[in-house]
Amino acid sequence: MRWVSYAYRSQSACDDDAIDPIPIATNAVKYGALSVPSGRLRVEWSRGEAEIVIRWSEADGPPVKPPSHQGFGTRLVGPLVQNGLEGKLRLDWNPDGVACEIVISLSPRRGHPQ
Repeated sequence: MRWVSYAYRSQSACDDDAIDPIPIATNAVKYGALSVPSGRLRVEWSRGEAEIVIRWSEADGPPVKPPSHQGFGTRLVGPLVQNGLEGKLRLDWNPDGVACEIVISLSPRRGHPQ
C-alpha cells in the first residue's frame, strides 16, 4: 500500500491549520473499504476561483451504517474544517461506502491577514 499526502496552503492559511487525512484513512482501514481486499478508495480535489473541494469516497467495502456516536476522527476533523479553516464538511454514510466532501474558501479568513 502506498500513502500519498498532499498539502495545499493559500495565503489565507495559517501555519497551524492543515487538513489531516489520517483519522479518515484510519477508519477506512479499520472499518471501511480498505479493510477488505476488494475495497476501493477515491480521493479527488479541485480548485476553483473561490474554493478548494476535496472529495473522499469509498466503495466495495463492508456495508456502511451511520455511527451511533461521533468518533474521534469526526470530532477532530469536523471542528478543524468548520472552525479552523471556516470550511464546510459533509459526511454521507452511504450503504455502499462512506463519502466525505470538504469545501474550503480561498478568500481570507476572519482574523487571518493575507
